[in-house]
Amino acid sequence: MNLSQYQTEGYLTEAEKELFELILYHRQHYENIKILQGGSHPDDITIMKILDQGKALLADILEQRKNKVIAKQKPMLTNCPQCNIKKERKPIWEEKNENDYMCNKYKCDECKIEYLDTTPNNGKDQLAWYHDHLALFEKNKKEIANAPAQIKEDVAEFKNRYPQFKKAYDEEEKALEILTQAEQKRDKTVAEFRDYLLTAKIKNQWGNPPAAIN
Repeated sequence: MNLSQYQTEGYLTEAEKELFELILYHRQHYENIKILQGGSHPDDITIMKILDQGKALLADILEQRKNKVIAKQKPMLTNCPQCNIKKERKPIWEEKNENDYMCNKYKCDECKIEYLDTTPNNGKDQLAWYHDHLALFEKNKKEIANAPAQIKEDVAEFKNRYPQFKKAYDEEEKALEILTQAEQKRDKTVAEFRDYLLTAKIKNQWGNPPAAIN
């Protein structure tokens, strides 16, 4: 992965950018020393190994973020409200709708309009969306009882989908909690790595690297 191309595209935090710059600095610094000395010093191997670990850490972070972006751009089956053509379309943006739910925004190639999807694009808003609909069904249960058969079937199907969604949502929340803890640990590693390389740059000497990168 070419780390340089991501440096100016908003993929890196400030701490990660600083780490990236320090890795470049130290790599160039020791390449220059090698030229002046006419060869490599045994310590250079250890130093380059440490720098490669930093580069691998950033590459892993970028890969995870790139995959998140790709997932958000995945084509979804959606129905255009104007021409009523239902097909897979890539989201072009996301916005909050009138109910304050974050929804995907699409552009219809047939009639050239942009429109928001009718369902939220994230678990938290989807849960609230389900609860709002279930509360509405409960409020209007008498009207639904006297409604045409198709409406009754649609309401029953919606209610049956909720337990499946809730189970998936709970599992996703547990996975998200684990991911958040891993990201916090990774951010700490980035900060320690950055401080370690910054100290080495200022003092021009290397001490013991942080435990996380040994």
